Amino acid sequence: MIGNQAFASNSLRQVQLPVTCDFQFQIDNMAFADNQIRSVTLPDYTEKVFMYSFFKNPGMEEIPAEAPDKVKAEGAGVVYMYTNNDALFQLDRIHHLGRTAANQKSWVQKLIKEKIPRQYGNPDFTYEGNTVTGLSESGIQKRAKNKNLILPSRTDTGEVVKAVGKGGTIGAFVTAEEGFDSVEIPDTVETIGDKAFHSSGLKSVVIPNSVTSIGYRHLAIIS
Repeated sequence: MIGNQAFASNSLRQVQLPVTCDFQFQIDNMAFADNQIRSVTLPDYTEKVFMYSFFKNPGMEEIPAEAPDKVKAEGAGVVYMYTNNDALFQLDRIHHLGRTAANQKSWVQKLIKEKIPRQYGNPDFTYEGNTVTGLSESGIQKRAKNKNLILPSRTDTGEVVKAVGKGGTIGAFVTAEEGFDSVEIPDTVETIGDKAFHSSGLKSVVIPNSVTSIGYRHLAIIS
């Protein structure tokens, strides 16, 4: 079990839970509240997710207009909880937006059936040394559905990511047909290459204080 407020108020952007487990997984009240989480993939044997487990996170969509005022904190949205297990939709102790009973309905969490997790992880990128250079095949697949790119802080071999590579005619992570709405860069990055996010369709970008060098036309076109 992940206990009450266990990871609250940490500026977390991603949570990677085990895909499967041999016990009934539980996430308690406010466990990941007040972070920067957009989505999470639940373990296949999840038993409980409390209605405020992911309260006050930006999520993937706005909180419904009819929701109580107490859940409409500034910057708060609906966190997507992905699962490949249909049985989770029937469990009373997994609280989500699709529930009708007041004691089971969460206005800040939405349970979604998804075979392939949409979150970006280390294997979804390509690297040259400590530089992230683009998307791998798995990352390209996720780009079609997840328009909020979160770059990794470590490479697939565990090396700390210090730089974002150069783009070409367009940015390093997009095609002419597929871009992103937002990108978040980890606070390990010091250098962003020329045209890294050029013509990427971005509406929002998070650049940490660790960045000391930004290349030519880094964000030349952001919409």
